[in-house]
Amino acid sequence: MSSENNNLLGRRDLSGMLAAISSARRTSMMSNRVGLIALIGLLACAPLAHAQSQSWDKVLPAAKRFVVLDAFGGDAVLDKETGLVWERTPGDLNQDGALGVGDGRSWFVAHRACRERIVGNRRGWRLPTFEELASVTEPGDSFLNTLPAGHPFIGDFSFGPEFWSANTNTETPTVAFVLPIGPGDFFLGLPKNANSFVWCVRGGQGLDPQ
Repeated sequence: MSSENNNLLGRRDLSGMLAAISSARRTSMMSNRVGLIALIGLLACAPLAHAQSQSWDKVLPAAKRFVVLDAFGGDAVLDKETGLVWERTPGDLNQDGALGVGDGRSWFVAHRACRERIVGNRRGWRLPTFEELASVTEPGDSFLNTLPAGHPFIGDFSFGPEFWSANTNTETPTVAFVLPIGPGDFFLGLPKNANSFVWCVRGGQGLDPQ
């Protein structure tokens, strides 16, 4: 009789152990599911947070809009309206202190020049989109694109230098859009193998060369 009781107690103990293990597994699986759902939620919110940080819903005077970045040795400017960081001296690829013929590049070389650019001891630069270039200027008449009064950028823009954008003319794929700063049309198209000036930007999304 005692042996039967012991066997019965043993089975009950084993049954209890198996139930406890099963319960622990269910709890662990539920915990993992909750963690996975939370992770998915965070990943889903990340693009929204990024998009909000890149919002273009501000209109600021130049004195408050542009910040010369000391961390970049004063060689880069933050545009607080868009969150983009621009070279302070646009187009001076040969680093002679002036924008001139020697700084002109083809559209293809312009992309590479920005990718290889080091400003303020930082890489990560790219050719801006046409919309990004246009965002730095103030609307005038159709023959004048000006930088805001009091801007901190360095260079002579009086002759209307034309800067490459990353945008291809979809109707003519061998042509890309440029934006003149100063006198000139609001936008122009140039053959991609022609030379124009390069103004690199940091941040945002950009476009792949096509």
